[in-house]
Amino acid sequence: MLAQDPLRAVAHQSGRLDARQLLRAGVVADVLATEEWGQTLAEKPLIIRRRKRYRALREVNDATLLQRVRPIAAVGLVQHEAREASTAAPLCVEKIFSIAAKICCAGAGSMPGHRRSIRAMNIRPILIGAGVVAFGGYALYDYYGPESKHARELKEIEQLEPDLKPPDCFPKSLNAKLFAVAIQRDRRPKAEVLDDVVRRSAIKHDCIRGNDPRTVQRVVKALESSGVPVYAEVLEKCPVVKDEYPVYSCFALDALYAEGSKGSVAAMETALANKDKARKNVYLGALYRLMSTKGWKTTPQLAQMLPAETDWEAKQLIIEYVRHHRDAAARADLQAAYDKEPELQEKGLIKAALLEIDNPGKCVVNDEGRAESGVCRYTCTDTNRWFGVPKPKTGCALVTDPPAEAQQKQGAAPINSATPTAAGAAK
Repeated sequence: MLAQDPLRAVAHQSGRLDARQLLRAGVVADVLATEEWGQTLAEKPLIIRRRKRYRALREVNDATLLQRVRPIAAVGLVQHEAREASTAAPLCVEKIFSIAAKICCAGAGSMPGHRRSIRAMNIRPILIGAGVVAFGGYALYDYYGPESKHARELKEIEQLEPDLKPPDCFPKSLNAKLFAVAIQRDRRPKAEVLDDVVRRSAIKHDCIRGNDPRTVQRVVKALESSGVPVYAEVLEKCPVVKDEYPVYSCFALDALYAEGSKGSVAAMETALANKDKARKNVYLGALYRLMSTKGWKTTPQLAQMLPAETDWEAKQLIIEYVRHHRDAAARADLQAAYDKEPELQEKGLIKAALLEIDNPGKCVVNDEGRAESGVCRYTCTDTNRWFGVPKPKTGCALVTDPPAEAQQKQGAAPINSATPTAAGAAK
């Protein structure tokens, strides 16, 4: 094969070639042999002096020349016998004392191996990037994971009252401190309970019906079942002092009711066994919350509890629940309780429950029409309203249709301080 298009020698006076500089056109790159660095300067025949610029071209297959030239990159053009342009690696001349040239030449080699090196270099950043993404994903999962969120929630609650010391009747644990923090945040302001009458009414209402303690509910949600032993111990061991606020046992009832598990129900049932006069509000609160717990008792079962119940306020709470859950299946038990009830007030309320079962959508009297005050008071349970009319000479009708909206008052007719109306007045 003869060389085509002779190339003039390099014009540099030193006669030395730079790295990656083409020596002569027409050299077939894939037949060049590699050479390791270490040859002496005298053994570099690739240096072409200026005086030999126009000397006749040597044959391109000169082995002496080809052995000292090696390709370093897949760039450049050469021509073969048919003058067809093809890609080939440019020639590389190692430049003495040039670190860059040495690196350049050392990186050159056979093309298949070079491609493998490129592929290996391309995989490395991919693996590094994948590792960074995996680590970042793990960090995000750890931050937003359930355990991390739970720990942050507990810490945030604790920081609401960081210097608070739980009462002596509380267990000695972090969960107990969190519960004490919740009570401190949910208790009524001191200015609101300065008056004795207002304070007694507020205590009664909050113990029986609760006061929607948001922080207590937050603690219950955060602690889950691990908080039940704390609430149960506070309910049992914390004393109830007359007219003293707050009543920790009542807040414990709120927590147990919000948690709602079988263990919480069992703890509230233990409060029903203690009918101490000083803990009456706690007893009524436990009864009210248990009745509101789904699956505790059916309406007929609650009606069966009336004859055995000795506390009149507890009877009123049971009757109130039965009336709001009008159930024809409880009629026979209500009738039996009516026949056994000795007290007129409770007897009138049981009679009203029977009338509402027989006359849905109607308004009924709560006192069997006696109207000792001269006013017939009617309760409309379906609309949660009541109204009064002067007692006629013929007596109060036991059942009547609801009047116009303007003649009705909001809420049920007041009976005692455990009712929603009386409790609202205490707020």
